[in-house]
Amino acid sequence: MQKMVDKGLIVTLVLDSCHSGGAARNDQDKGVRGVDIIDMTPRPTDSLVASMEELIQNWKTYNKKSNLDQGNARSINSKSKLLEPKGYVLVAAFQENEYAYERVFEGTEQNGALTYWLLKSLKELGTETSAKVFHNRILAKINVAERRQTPMLQGEGDRSFFDNTIKTLELTGFVRQVDAKKNVVELSVGQAHGIRKESELALYSLKTADLTKTEQRIALVKITKLGGVKSWATITQFLDNHTLTLEDIEVGAPTLLL
Repeated sequence: MQKMVDKGLIVTLVLDSCHSGGAARNDQDKGVRGVDIIDMTPRPTDSLVASMEELIQNWKTYNKKSNLDQGNARSINSKSKLLEPKGYVLVAAFQENEYAYERVFEGTEQNGALTYWLLKSLKELGTETSAKVFHNRILAKINVAERRQTPMLQGEGDRSFFDNTIKTLELTGFVRQVDAKKNVVELSVGQAHGIRKESELALYSLKTADLTKTEQRIALVKITKLGGVKSWATITQFLDNHTLTLEDIEVGAPTLLL
């Protein structure tokens, strides 16, 4: 990936896979992506690891660029495992200590959760939507059904998914789930983000990228149950320029602290 970025290519990589196939697979997790055979393909006998000199140079380059990039607003993760979090978007199905799960979403065929929700989100939101907005929606959708899988995003999350257009992001959180019966929404913000009980936030339509456009606000909410990194908020007002109800609020929709 770094070699492609160095050539000036804009790279988008999605990995909906799991390392737990074959003999290492957990038999208790029947819905884990993987294979039931041991790969006996002949492998080269010489090492595929780079030379010591190249590894040392890469490490020096990584440290130098990482120090320069501290505070870069466009970087989702300044400690990316790649040399520099620019020129690419990487979406992975799970964190290192998790699995990539499969289940039947429609019909009878099983699908990987990341693949299913990514394709569905592309159809619903369009290809010009930023990678961060896609990730917010996918994360929320997967976590509702499977708390043990947390999709990850690295690189330029403010870049649109299929080109190099930069979408200015000011997200302070997003909707994780909606409980219409109780008139509340779960948000991906909490004490760790400086949120307090009774803090007020504006809720936007799902496709909104520029949160300075106040006409895109659809509702106001107030934090009623504060957590460390996620909280529940009550809808206090639907704004006049929208004729929506709580059932119309979409998972992944952005919020902004007022």
